[in-house]
Amino acid sequence: NAARPHQGFHDHGLFHRGPVRGNAVDHRRCLGGGSILPGILQTFGTDYTMKRPYKFGLIGHNISYSKSGEVFETIFDQLNLKGEFIVYSTDPGSFKNQLINFRSNGTRGFSVTIPYKNEIIDHLDDIDPIAHALKAVNCVVVDEGRLLGFNTDCYGFPIPLKPHSSMLKHGRAVIIGCGGAAAAVVYSLYLDFEIKNFTVLGRNDKN
Repeated sequence: NAARPHQGFHDHGLFHRGPVRGNAVDHRRCLGGGSILPGILQTFGTDYTMKRPYKFGLIGHNISYSKSGEVFETIFDQLNLKGEFIVYSTDPGSFKNQLINFRSNGTRGFSVTIPYKNEIIDHLDDIDPIAHALKAVNCVVVDEGRLLGFNTDCYGFPIPLKPHSSMLKHGRAVIIGCGGAAAAVVYSLYLDFEIKNFTVLGRNDKN
């Protein structure tokens, strides 16, 4: 692995807060539960209820090892809900066709993992401004055949760290990995804990 100092995500537009459509938004309003979604995403307010039956999935490449299906089966059992969660280990040549299937096969939403978090953006009907700024989508809602992209990493990551805010504030961070999740982590650390000093550890094709 090759270590390199973080050279400023600002330079690459990572902290651009403007949405694809509509007015500028603030990430903290998003964390506070306010409605900040542009375009057709405005149809999802805080009282939005997903249609049943619950059919979810995960799409990625070489992910047959995933336990997500088992996790969701347990959740459905515990909540006494009827639902299913299917892992789609999809090669790049079949990726686009699988997204077409999601539009019409009753899937209500799906997660996105490696290597498609960035690639999927070109296939969405609309995208949350935070996901657009991060250039990474890990969660897609399917609504009446439309694919609507979000990034939930930036919401979930800081939750267990909040009790340690005073220790983390203005500190330094080492990020292992440089994919879509890493971008969300840096985004969250910067905005939620005012951390500006990062070291990103990643690999290239040679090492």
